[in-house]
Formats: sequence, C-alpha cells, structure tokens
Amino acid sequence: MRRQVFMFLILQAFLTVLVFAVGLLAGQWRVLHPFGESIAARNRTQYLAAHLDKAQREKILSSYYADGATADTIGKSLWNVPYAIAPFVGTAACPGEYGSGAINSMLCRNSEQLAIPRPRNEYRVFIVGGSAAFGVGAPSQERTIGAYLERELARGLREVFDDEMVAKVWTLATPGWCSTHERIMIENRICEFSPHWVFAFSGINEVHWGSRGENVMWFRTLDDNNVFQLLSQLQWKAAGTPLVDILPVPEAAVAPQLVADRLGRNVASSAFALSAVGARYTFVLQPTLYLTGKERTKWEKRRHGLESPNYFSLCYEAMRQSLGKIQACNFSWLDLTPVFDNCTSDVGIFLDNYHLGDRGNELVAKAMANTVLVALSKTPDALRGSGVAAE
Repeated sequence: MRRQVFMFLILQAFLTVLVFAVGLLAGQWRVLHPFGESIAARNRTQYLAAHLDKAQREKILSSYYADGATADTIGKSLWNVPYAIAPFVGTAACPGEYGSGAINSMLCRNSEQLAIPRPRNEYRVFIVGGSAAFGVGAPSQERTIGAYLERELARGLREVFDDEMVAKVWTLATPGWCSTHERIMIENRICEFSPHWVFAFSGINEVHWGSRGENVMWFRTLDDNNVFQLLSQLQWKAAGTPLVDILPVPEAAVAPQLVADRLGRNVASSAFALSAVGARYTFVLQPTLYLTGKERTKWEKRRHGLESPNYFSLCYEAMRQSLGKIQACNFSWLDLTPVFDNCTSDVGIFLDNYHLGDRGNELVAKAMANTVLVALSKTPDALRGSGVAAE
C-alpha cells in the first residue's frame, strides 16, 4: 500500500513537472518563434538570386564583365547585407565572410584588417556611403568601387611616389546609410584611423528618404526599424506594453531645398572633422538611372521606382548648390551623374535605379582616382604626410 502511494506521488510530481516544462517551452516558442521567422525571412533575401530569378539575371549580364559572369555567379552577389547593432548609427554591416564579400571587424568591406597605427608607407583612403558604396550586386570583393579604386590609385601612386607609398582603400558603408551616418562614422571612427583621403559616395539616399518624408537627421533605416519592431514585440510579450516610438509619422515628401540643406550641414561638419587630422574629403554625388544621359538597355528602360524623376532632379540640383557653398580648404565635390552618358544601349550599367554592376563600379572608381592623382601630382610633398601621426 505504501509502495502504491509512493508511486502515485512520484507520478503526480512527474506530471506536474512535465506540464510545467511543456508550458514553459510553449511560452518560449510563442515569444521567440516570430523573431526566428523574421530573422530567417531576412536571411533568405541575402543574395541577389532572392530578388531576381534566373531569367531576370540573364537580362542584366551586360552590366558585368564577361569573364566569369553568369546568371548563377551573379546570383551569389551580396544584396541584403547582414547587419549588427552598432553604436550611434543604429545598425551597420555585420563582420563575417559572405561568399562574394567579406566584412572585417572594423565594419569595412575588406578581407584584411585595418592596421592601427597606420603603416608609414600606406596611403589610406576611405569610402563611406550606402548600398552602392558598399557594392551590393558586385560579383566579388575585387569588383567593388573600393577595390577598383585601390588598383587605380596603386598605378598612379607609383608615378608620384616611386613605389614609396602603397594605396589602401577601406570601404566603410552600409545599405540605407545617408550623410548623417557618414558624418558620424567620419567623426567617431575614421578620424581615429589616420586617413589621407575620404570619399563619400552618396546623395541617392538623401532623396530616397526625403521622398518618404523622413528627416535624415532623426529617423531609422529599414534595418534599424526591424530591430525596433523586434524589441517592441519582445517587450509586449514580456511585459504587456510595446516600446514607445518617439519618431514622428512621416507625411509628405521633404522639400528639395531642405533635403539639400541637411546634406550640406552634414558634409560641412565631416570636412571640418577631417581637416583637424589633415585629411582631404571629397563628396561624390552618385549617378542614378533617374538622371543618367546614357542610352538605356531594354532592362534599364523598364526600371521604375517609387520616387518621382522630377523630385530627384530638384533634389540633386539643390544639393549641387548646397555643396558648392561649402568653404573648406580640404573639401571638394564631384558630380558623377553624367559619368555613364557615353555608354551605349548594348552596355548595361544599372541593376536597378541605384545599383551598379562591375562595369559601372570601375568607371566610378576611375573618376574618383583621377581626383586624388591630379591633386597629388600637383603637391605630392604636402600631401605625403597628411593624416594623423602614424607609426
């Protein structure tokens, strides 16, 4: 009898623990499953193949050099870049190896690590910007704007410095970033990395966010917003209350002049910060399919975006005016909207309204390299030691 009672008590305790464990696991699943689904859905869109099927990728092959470019190889190009939570900028490209590219621990799209302090024989150049600067759609690490720029500078620096200096280009960019993110990264990070020259390959995202009514001085990117929504859901499930959203609801598109004024303030602040460490700063106004003068391929003719071409034109003209007013001895700006105008309709450049194949990346890099090499050829001694002290 005692044995039966004892067994009954053990069984009752076991069932109680089992029910508790099942309830706990079910609760965890209910809380965590939506997050897992959200993360998995984003991971599935990491590469170009998730956005364009094989037939569509065949139609953009003319935007790539023929050597090794197939619908399958370009389908492995990074597109929706994995992100990490980063101080002051919300989210940034996440360090790691991703097939067609690598992101180092300093958040640069480079396989190697940034040497600190800077080696004395390194001519250090940075590129900041959004997805086009990062190189989404590039079939490999060697075919981004940064990689092409490094090779162009390497050839030019040999003529200026007789092999004394080695060009290194570091791409610190993340899709969705605008001039505010660029300014913060320049002030908070790049100024401590002993730069000689910094390029911002930018402008499109100012218009992109402005067309959606976003204030680029006070907003969240898509990835930032994804993190906010996940945390809000977690707080709701844990405490029954969502996070308070302090951002205003976007309304009408931002006036083009205000878009330009905000850009101008960020660029002027970036130039000032870089002047304190002896570095030059060039803002490169990005080319876009909306404003290009090139003969369009069939694919390019069919591209349509959410933004109005007229809005883009008004914003770009206002930004040109704003950039032209910046008075800083270390600052210059370069308008690359016409850089593809001589390309014929049998040569593709644009993958969509903003992003480029490797043909476009190389043309952009050559124009940027020319800015540096012309300046260095005029005053090589003065620029040889620019950048903060290096070992």
